[in-house]
Amino acid sequence: MGAGRAWATGALSGPDGDDAVDEVLRDAEAFGIDLTAENLAPQAGIAVWRQNLPALEAFLAMTTQWNCIGLATGKVLALGLNYAAAPAALQLAGIEITPATWADVQLIERGARDAMNEAGK
Repeated sequence: MGAGRAWATGALSGPDGDDAVDEVLRDAEAFGIDLTAENLAPQAGIAVWRQNLPALEAFLAMTTQWNCIGLATGKVLALGLNYAAAPAALQLAGIEITPATWADVQLIERGARDAMNEAGK
């Protein structure tokens, strides 16, 4: 969910290259997580755990596929990704995902949706 929240708030970009890796390693150490640089995949200025990269890449391929509704108050409420359009977005991006990866995408989606809806309050 954190990656989705970071995407929605613009915090997905951060320090570049080695600085991003160092920041993640410091965070992991602070939480008592045994993590090495080999476990990370530096990508576009962020450091993502390698096992989470497929889900993040799939989510990013679908970030234009949101279902939203306008409320009478003028607020726009994000409902979630358009699952009917998701297969086309993934196919055009050349991404094949497993059911387990799809479940991870849904966690990222939930974080992004929650952050987008909080920002609109």
